[in-house]
Amino acid sequence: MGFEEEFFEILKKRAEEFKKFYIENYGKEENMTLNDRSYYERNYKNSTKVAVSRFNDRINCGGYALEMDACFFPNGEKFSNYISSLLDNFKFIRLLGDEPLHDDEYLVFYRFINFEQNNGSNHGHHFIKVEDDGLVVEKFGCGKPVIFQGWDKRYQDSPEVVFAVKKNHNHYFDSRGSLTNFKGGLDFEETVSTAIIEKSNSFTYHSHNYSLKKKQNGEAVVVDKNGDIVAEILTDDNVVVVDVVNGKEDYIENLTGPVKPIIQNGKLINFKEFKQIKSKNEIER
Repeated sequence: MGFEEEFFEILKKRAEEFKKFYIENYGKEENMTLNDRSYYERNYKNSTKVAVSRFNDRINCGGYALEMDACFFPNGEKFSNYISSLLDNFKFIRLLGDEPLHDDEYLVFYRFINFEQNNGSNHGHHFIKVEDDGLVVEKFGCGKPVIFQGWDKRYQDSPEVVFAVKKNHNHYFDSRGSLTNFKGGLDFEETVSTAIIEKSNSFTYHSHNYSLKKKQNGEAVVVDKNGDIVAEILTDDNVVVVDVVNGKEDYIENLTGPVKPIIQNGKLINFKEFKQIKSKNEIER
């Protein structure tokens, strides 16, 4: 049973429980007053219709794509902060980056309009989900899920993130209704600074592992798993400045990877490539 079917069953069961409660309190339909009967018919009589309606009302594009009983709203001024926040709070999500898509995962593409670009409003983002057959689906607010028709013009120049999401994770079926302003979300510089404060020699950022090292002259640097320097650390009293090495910006943010999605007529036509990704090191060799 897939996410939608499971969620519908849960909501249908709840609707039937409310229906039973309503009848117990207001009598059978033929004995109800006109107002009570109207309310009953609109909200409880057709449990399947109620379940579909509540499904659409309860989750937005993020809840649908990540298969959670929730609505997602961007809560930070920086794109990297919000990505970190998602990764910190939901361990069944990872950035695809240079890794292949595993059999127990599915793809989600995400675009975000940052705070400054959106004239001070941080409500500009959209998630789309790829089904196992390559079909790309999306959901707008309280609307019904539909086949992806292409990115809105607001997102044409927005950076794109590729998430790999675990199938059949704990769906968080609950009554939170929305997930907004949840904690977490450090950018790279803040993550490095935190590691220094906590005297930790290693840390993870956006699905990559890093270490703090000292050069012979005593200057501190950040290195990746291969020992390559990705950033230099400059300190002035208690101020820490992290200077990313030119050419390493994309590696650090790790948002897309070597395969760019090609979507035509609502289908990801290069879906197989995402399951056969080779690391950049292998590609470069």
